[in-house]
Amino acid sequence: MDGGGAPDPGRRPPSRPVNPLDDREQRLSGRAALVAGAAFVALYATTGFTALAYVVGAGIGVVLAGLLHLAARSRRRMPTGLAAVLVGLGPWGAAWVLGAPFLALGGWLLFRGRPRERARPARAGADGEAGADGEAGAGGEGGGEGGRPAPARGARRRRRAGAAEPAPEARRRPAASKRYTPPAGR
Repeated sequence: MDGGGAPDPGRRPPSRPVNPLDDREQRLSGRAALVAGAAFVALYATTGFTALAYVVGAGIGVVLAGLLHLAARSRRRMPTGLAAVLVGLGPWGAAWVLGAPFLALGGWLLFRGRPRERARPARAGADGEAGADGEAGAGGEGGGEGGRPAPARGARRRRRAGAAEPAPEARRRPAASKRYTPPAGR
Protein backbone atom coordinates (compact mmCIF):
# COMPACT_ATOMS: atom_id res chain seq x y z
CA MET A 1 0.00 0.00 0.00
CA ASP A 2 1.23 3.46 -0.77
CA GLY A 3 -0.74 5.02 2.10
CA GLY A 4 -1.64 7.97 -0.10
CA GLY A 5 -5.31 7.21 0.02
CA ALA A 6 -5.45 6.01 -3.55
CA PRO A 7 -8.05 3.31 -4.09
CA ASP A 8 -6.78 -0.21 -4.54
CA PRO A 9 -7.32 -1.16 -8.21
CA GLY A 10 -8.24 -4.73 -7.20
CA ARG A 11 -11.12 -3.64 -4.98
CA ARG A 12 -14.49 -2.56 -6.25
CA PRO A 13 -16.34 0.28 -4.53
CA PRO A 14 -19.38 -0.76 -2.48
CA SER A 15 -22.46 -1.00 -4.62
CA ARG A 16 -26.19 -0.98 -4.08
CA PRO A 17 -27.97 -4.22 -3.21
CA VAL A 18 -28.90 -6.22 -6.29
CA ASN A 19 -32.53 -6.68 -5.28
CA PRO A 20 -33.28 -4.10 -2.56
CA LEU A 21 -36.45 -3.81 -0.52
CA ASP A 22 -38.95 -1.36 -1.91
CA ASP A 23 -40.39 1.34 0.37
CA ARG A 24 -43.49 -0.67 1.27
CA GLU A 25 -41.46 -3.75 2.26
CA GLN A 26 -39.03 -1.65 4.27
CA ARG A 27 -41.84 0.09 6.18
CA LEU A 28 -43.58 -3.24 6.80
CA SER A 29 -40.36 -4.87 8.06
CA GLY A 30 -39.51 -1.92 10.29
CA ARG A 31 -42.98 -1.91 11.84
CA ALA A 32 -42.84 -5.68 12.26
CA ALA A 33 -39.59 -5.26 14.18
CA LEU A 34 -41.20 -2.74 16.53
CA VAL A 35 -44.24 -4.98 17.04
CA ALA A 36 -42.01 -7.99 17.71
CA GLY A 37 -39.92 -6.14 20.28
CA ALA A 38 -43.02 -4.89 22.06
CA ALA A 39 -44.64 -8.34 21.89
CA PHE A 40 -41.60 -10.06 23.40
CA VAL A 41 -41.42 -7.58 26.27
CA ALA A 42 -45.19 -7.73 26.85
CA LEU A 43 -45.21 -11.53 26.68
CA TYR A 44 -42.53 -11.91 29.31
CA ALA A 45 -43.54 -8.86 31.40
CA THR A 46 -46.85 -10.52 32.27
CA THR A 47 -44.84 -13.06 34.26
CA GLY A 48 -43.29 -10.22 36.23
CA PHE A 49 -39.79 -11.36 35.20
CA THR A 50 -39.79 -13.63 38.26
CA ALA A 51 -37.14 -15.95 36.86
CA LEU A 52 -33.94 -15.37 34.95
CA ALA A 53 -35.31 -17.45 32.07
CA TYR A 54 -38.03 -14.85 31.44
CA VAL A 55 -35.51 -12.03 31.34
CA VAL A 56 -33.29 -13.99 28.98
CA GLY A 57 -36.26 -14.88 26.75
CA ALA A 58 -37.33 -11.24 26.53
CA GLY A 59 -33.73 -10.18 25.88
CA ILE A 60 -33.30 -12.68 23.05
CA GLY A 61 -36.60 -11.55 21.54
CA VAL A 62 -35.62 -7.88 21.70
CA VAL A 63 -32.23 -8.66 20.13
CA LEU A 64 -33.94 -10.56 17.29
CA ALA A 65 -36.36 -7.67 16.78
CA GLY A 66 -33.41 -5.25 16.69
CA LEU A 67 -31.72 -7.48 14.12
CA LEU A 68 -34.86 -7.33 11.98
CA HIS A 69 -34.95 -3.54 12.32
CA LEU A 70 -31.29 -3.19 11.29
CA ALA A 71 -31.77 -5.53 8.36
CA ALA A 72 -34.81 -3.55 7.21
CA ARG A 73 -32.85 -0.29 7.46
CA SER A 74 -30.12 -1.76 5.24
CA ARG A 75 -32.75 -2.35 2.50
CA ARG A 76 -31.19 -5.73 1.72
CA ARG A 77 -33.79 -8.38 1.00
CA MET A 78 -32.02 -11.58 2.02
CA PRO A 79 -30.87 -10.45 5.50
CA THR A 80 -34.29 -8.92 6.18
CA GLY A 81 -36.08 -12.13 5.18
CA LEU A 82 -33.76 -14.26 7.29
CA ALA A 83 -34.11 -11.92 10.28
CA ALA A 84 -37.91 -12.09 9.99
CA VAL A 85 -37.75 -15.90 9.93
CA LEU A 86 -35.53 -15.82 13.02
CA VAL A 87 -38.05 -13.59 14.82
CA GLY A 88 -40.79 -16.02 13.78
CA LEU A 89 -38.81 -18.90 15.28
CA GLY A 90 -37.82 -16.83 18.32
CA PRO A 91 -38.61 -17.48 21.99
CA TRP A 92 -42.40 -17.21 21.78
CA GLY A 93 -42.93 -19.98 24.30
CA ALA A 94 -46.56 -21.03 24.61
CA ALA A 95 -47.61 -18.14 22.33
CA TRP A 96 -45.85 -19.67 19.30
CA VAL A 97 -48.76 -18.65 17.06
CA LEU A 98 -47.58 -15.04 17.40
CA GLY A 99 -44.49 -15.98 15.37
CA ALA A 100 -46.50 -17.06 12.32
CA PRO A 101 -46.85 -13.55 10.80
CA PHE A 102 -43.08 -13.09 11.02
CA LEU A 103 -42.50 -16.44 9.34
CA ALA A 104 -44.90 -15.36 6.61
CA LEU A 105 -43.12 -12.02 6.20
CA GLY A 106 -39.74 -13.70 6.00
CA GLY A 107 -40.98 -16.29 3.52
CA TRP A 108 -42.57 -13.59 1.38
CA LEU A 109 -39.37 -11.52 1.33
CA LEU A 110 -37.21 -14.53 0.53
CA PHE A 111 -39.62 -15.71 -2.17
CA ARG A 112 -39.64 -12.32 -3.84
CA GLY A 113 -35.85 -12.17 -3.67
CA ARG A 114 -35.19 -15.41 -5.52
CA PRO A 115 -33.43 -15.16 -8.86
CA ARG A 116 -35.92 -15.01 -11.67
CA GLU A 117 -35.36 -17.07 -14.77
CA ARG A 118 -35.47 -15.13 -17.96
CA ALA A 119 -37.73 -16.52 -20.62
CA ARG A 120 -35.57 -18.06 -23.31
CA PRO A 121 -37.03 -18.60 -26.73
CA ALA A 122 -37.21 -22.25 -27.70
CA ARG A 123 -35.06 -22.94 -30.72
CA ALA A 124 -36.05 -25.63 -33.16
CA GLY A 125 -33.58 -28.21 -34.40
CA ALA A 126 -32.59 -28.77 -38.02
CA ASP A 127 -35.77 -30.72 -38.70
CA GLY A 128 -37.98 -28.22 -36.86
CA GLU A 129 -38.73 -30.50 -33.91
CA ALA A 130 -38.17 -29.43 -30.33
CA GLY A 131 -36.19 -31.65 -27.99
CA ALA A 132 -37.35 -33.25 -24.75
CA ASP A 133 -36.86 -30.06 -22.79
CA GLY A 134 -38.25 -27.80 -25.49
CA GLU A 135 -34.85 -26.55 -26.55
CA ALA A 136 -33.48 -28.58 -29.39
CA GLY A 137 -30.34 -27.23 -30.89
CA ALA A 138 -29.11 -25.72 -27.63
CA GLY A 139 -25.48 -26.65 -27.16
CA GLY A 140 -23.56 -27.17 -23.97
CA GLU A 141 -24.21 -29.72 -21.30
CA GLY A 142 -26.07 -32.81 -22.25
CA GLY A 143 -25.32 -32.32 -25.91
CA GLY A 144 -24.06 -34.81 -28.41
CA GLU A 145 -20.50 -35.86 -29.10
CA GLY A 146 -17.84 -33.22 -29.53
CA GLY A 147 -19.85 -30.48 -27.81
CA ARG A 148 -22.42 -30.46 -30.61
CA PRO A 149 -26.08 -30.34 -29.70
CA ALA A 150 -27.83 -33.66 -29.40
CA PRO A 151 -30.09 -34.46 -32.34
CA ALA A 152 -33.74 -33.65 -31.90
CA ARG A 153 -36.01 -36.38 -30.62
CA GLY A 154 -36.72 -38.92 -33.32
CA ALA A 155 -34.05 -37.62 -35.71
CA ARG A 156 -31.92 -40.75 -35.38
CA ARG A 157 -34.92 -42.98 -35.91
CA ARG A 158 -35.85 -41.18 -39.13
CA ARG A 159 -32.25 -41.33 -40.34
CA ARG A 160 -32.15 -45.10 -39.77
CA ALA A 161 -35.49 -45.53 -41.50
CA GLY A 162 -34.00 -44.05 -44.67
CA ALA A 163 -35.49 -40.58 -44.53
CA ALA A 164 -33.58 -38.27 -46.82
CA GLU A 165 -31.45 -35.49 -45.40
CA PRO A 166 -32.69 -31.96 -46.07
CA ALA A 167 -31.58 -30.58 -49.41
CA PRO A 168 -28.36 -28.54 -49.29
CA GLU A 169 -30.17 -25.41 -50.46
CA ALA A 170 -32.53 -25.72 -47.48
CA ARG A 171 -29.60 -25.48 -45.08
CA ARG A 172 -28.49 -22.05 -44.02
CA ARG A 173 -24.88 -21.07 -44.36
CA PRO A 174 -23.21 -20.01 -41.14
CA ALA A 175 -22.58 -16.32 -40.63
CA ALA A 176 -19.22 -15.06 -41.84
CA SER A 177 -16.56 -15.12 -39.17
CA LYS A 178 -14.89 -11.88 -38.21
CA ARG A 179 -11.65 -13.74 -37.60
CA TYR A 180 -9.04 -14.18 -40.27
CA THR A 181 -9.82 -16.92 -42.75
CA PRO A 182 -6.92 -18.21 -44.85
CA PRO A 183 -7.27 -17.99 -48.62
CA ALA A 184 -9.20 -20.82 -50.30
CA GLY A 185 -6.19 -21.71 -52.51
CA ARG A 186 -4.30 -23.41 -49.70
